[in-house]
Parts: sequence; C-alpha cells; structure tokens
Amino acid sequence: PGVLISGESADRNRIAGNVIGLSAGNDLRPNNNRGVYVRLGADDNIIGGSVVADRNTISGNGTGGVYVTDAATTGTVVRLNYIGTDPTGAAARANAGSGIAIANAASGSVVRQNLVSGNSNDGITLLSGALANSVFNNQVGVNLAGNAALPNAASGIALLSGASNNDIGDPLSPFGFNAIAGNAGAGIFIADAGTSNNRVVTNVIGSAGLPNTTGVLLTAGAQGNRIGGNVVRGNSGAGVVVFGATTTGNAIRDNQVGPNG
Repeated sequence: PGVLISGESADRNRIAGNVIGLSAGNDLRPNNNRGVYVRLGADDNIIGGSVVADRNTISGNGTGGVYVTDAATTGTVVRLNYIGTDPTGAAARANAGSGIAIANAASGSVVRQNLVSGNSNDGITLLSGALANSVFNNQVGVNLAGNAALPNAASGIALLSGASNNDIGDPLSPFGFNAIAGNAGAGIFIADAGTSNNRVVTNVIGSAGLPNTTGVLLTAGAQGNRIGGNVVRGNSGAGVVVFGATTTGNAIRDNQVGPNG
C-alpha cells in the first residue's frame, strides 16, 4: 500500500496533503495494493481533514483507494479527499477497486465531504459486517463541479454482505446529503442476507443528464433497511427497485421519486 496504518497502537495519526498513486504530472504511479490501508485495531485516524490543505488525492492505485478493515478498527475519519480523480477533480484517475471500502466489522468510521468518482468498482463500499459507520456530504460519480459524470464502474454506494446499522446521509445537517449521480450501476445498492438496519436518508440520487442505471436497488435478502427522504430522479432505469423473495421488511417512505426511466 501507499500508506499502511496497522495495529492497536497505531492510533490518532493524520494523513494529509498527499498525492497517493499519481505523479506530479498526474500520470498513474500506482501502489500495488491500496492507496491507504487501515487495519488490525488502528483507531481514530484521520485521512484528510477540515481544510483544503489537508486534502489527499488518492487515485490510480492497484486494489482500491482507501481500505478500512477489522473489528477492532474504529473511528477512522475520511474527509475532504479526491478519490479516483486527478487533483483538480475534473478527470478520472481510477483506483482499480472501490474508492473507499469499509469491511470486516470495522465500525464508527465517518466518510464526509469527499469526491469519490472514476473508480473501477463502487465509489464507496460497506461490506462484511461493517457496522455503525456514517457516510454523508460526498459527491459520488461526478466531477467536482457536478456538471459531468465521472462514473464509478459499479454502484455509487454499496452495502453488502452483512453491513448493518450504517447511515448514508445525515438528516440533521443541512448539507448532510450525498450527491450520487452518473454511476454505471445503481446509485445505492443494498444486497445480501444480514445487510440490515441501514438508513439511507436525505440523499440526492440521480440527476437530469447524469443518470445512475437505477436509483436505489435492494436485492438478495437485504432486510429491515430504511430508504427515506431522498430525491431519486433522472436515473435511466427505475427509481427504486426491491427484488427477490427474501428481500423483505424494508421501509421506503417520504421520498421524492421521479422522473426516472
């Protein structure tokens, strides 16, 4: 990996102001693994920060941009980065996997104010028991200006394989929504048994001229998730799809849906 933060004593570090995976001329200089890899109980680490000077550009890496993993890994903050684009946010420089992945019961992460576009898998993936993480105020699948698609090759945001109790969007903040448009797959993809009790609220999913293939897709046994207060429009297929006999108990209410394809 470009940057590895590993182990229970590797706490409260900050990764800020770096270009990870590109040359000074924005040519690909991929790290063979992830751009930033946080694992094995490293807690309360910050990737990026609250001001522009803290921004990392994490792009062009071999198996993904940012990867946060393991049950003892808590409190990671990923904020104000460009992940999958060049340092201007105008052109794609794909990470080979997801832009950001939180996996294997990692918990309490906050992913906010990032541009996550142009990656070769999902923009943001929560999977394998990822628990109680928050994802809000990100641009996913578009350029920085928001007027052109830089598609992630799969979904904008995916919750898979037992991810639970995660928040996608923050209804308590006036800027808490994620803007998710232009992705090659669904804007939001929720799948698999055990993927439950996630809240997808107050997001903008799709846009005129910048469609996701589907707005929101729930399938393959995802249960007990809430889809509420979102604007789902401009997608090339259906706005919201619930598919499969075991995909039950999901609450879809108070959304503005349409027009979609």
